[in-house]
Parts: sequence; structure tokens; C-alpha cells
Amino acid sequence: MGVLRAYIQNVAFNTREEMGSFTLAITWSLAIEEQFYLIWPMVVHVTGRRTFRNVAISVLFLSALYRLVMFANGNPSFIKTLARADELAIGALIAYWLRSPDFCWSNLRKLSAALVLLGCCGTVALHFLPVAKQLFECSAYAAGFGGLLGFALCELDQSTAYGRILNTPGLRYIGKISYGLYLLHPVAFRMFRATPIYRGILTLDNQVLRKSLVLAGFWIVVLATASASWYLFEQPILRLKSRFDSVPLKPQARTAYPSARKPEQSRRTFLPFPW
Repeated sequence: MGVLRAYIQNVAFNTREEMGSFTLAITWSLAIEEQFYLIWPMVVHVTGRRTFRNVAISVLFLSALYRLVMFANGNPSFIKTLARADELAIGALIAYWLRSPDFCWSNLRKLSAALVLLGCCGTVALHFLPVAKQLFECSAYAAGFGGLLGFALCELDQSTAYGRILNTPGLRYIGKISYGLYLLHPVAFRMFRATPIYRGILTLDNQVLRKSLVLAGFWIVVLATASASWYLFEQPILRLKSRFDSVPLKPQARTAYPSARKPEQSRRTFLPFPW
């Protein structure tokens, strides 16, 4: 349990199966997330703009190289932090570009479309290449989700149908309880399987109806569990952060943008980033 408390279970174990039950095994990705929160801010702090970009690009290639070496040595341990670092680096590069002087929204849309296309085509192609799939499937996912993130950032002002869909109350609520959905869904699934309702559904002859009811029941339980976690645990803890308010930094002078880009500049106010 010590490695779980320290968020180093993905370092101490080589596979998810070694961590025991799936309820705990899923926390390997939580460990990578916490390690990223601890290490990456220091990388940003000690590097300049150009150096940071080069570091992030290097991480992309080093991560793929690490997976290749591990696979060649017969130890495809893809729960290690470096094995999944390219996914984090893609997000870091998008954040870097958003803050760069040459950023513009039209180019972000083009890049997002390219990333989604790359992610989709790469995932389909890798399905027919078993070895390459183990090495690069996560990179393809990261490219696709990075593109979706770019599209979402472009539509935060709700000026398009896509933007309005992203801001519907249902999706916003899913985002609010998403941490509980991620961490507690194995627990919720076990809870649902222990109910008489689940055992009754298994007696149905219609396979499509049986699977549909199991899926619906699982989602009802996991949504209820994640909601309870939010209101009883997460939200009360988040309220405590008001006791640790930081002193605002002195505002820095903003970079003047060419007049040709002023219409796009107003869109920046919708981004949840300090500019």
C-alpha cells in the first residue's frame, strides 16, 4: 500500500495484473498523472520557451523509443511513465502553441483536423499490424484526442453547433464528475454485478436486450457512484482551497498583436488560460 500512497505503483510493478484487483490496478494511470503534476511544472520553470518546445518534442520520440526497447527486450511494460509520456507531450505542445505569439485560431482548426485524421487512420492501420499496435497505439490515441481538444478550444464561445453541444448541461455535468467516473467505475461495476437485478438480466434469452440492460444498469450505478463522490467527497475538499488563496502576481505587459489579428484576439477571453 505504500507505493499506492506515494503514487509510484507504475514504477514498482511492471504490469497492471501485478497490482492485484482491477479496482487498484486502474490507478497506474493516476500515478502517471500525479507524477506529471509534480515534475512538469518544474520543467516549465527551468526551461525557456524554445528549450521547452525542444524538450516536449524530444519526449515524443524518447517515449516511442523507450517502448521499442522495452518490447525488444521482451518486457513490454507500457504502464511506465516514460512509456506514456508522448501522450502528455502532445498536450504540452498544444498548450505551448496556444501561448505563442504566432498562434491563430484558423491554424488550430487545421492542426486539430490533421490530428484527428492521423489518430483515426493510425488506429485503423495499427489494427492490422499487431507489433506496431503495441508500440504506437497510444500515440495514435493521443493525436486523435489532441485534435478533439483543439476543436473544443475553438468552440468554447458557443458560436457554433459544436460549441453549443459541448456546453450542454449534461456534458458539463459529466465533466464535473469525470474523476469519479474514471476512478470508481470498477467499484461500481462490482456493485452492480452483486445485485439481484444483474442476475435477473442474465436470465434473459435475448442477447441484444441482455447486453443493453447490463450496459444501462452499469451506467446508472457508475453515474450514481461518481455523483456521490463529487457531492460528498470531492466538492467539500475543493472548497478548502479558498483557505490557501495565492497572492496574484503583478500583471505583465501584453504583447501587441498586429491589427490583422485583432478579431481573433477577442476569442482568447473564452480560454481558461492566463494570457
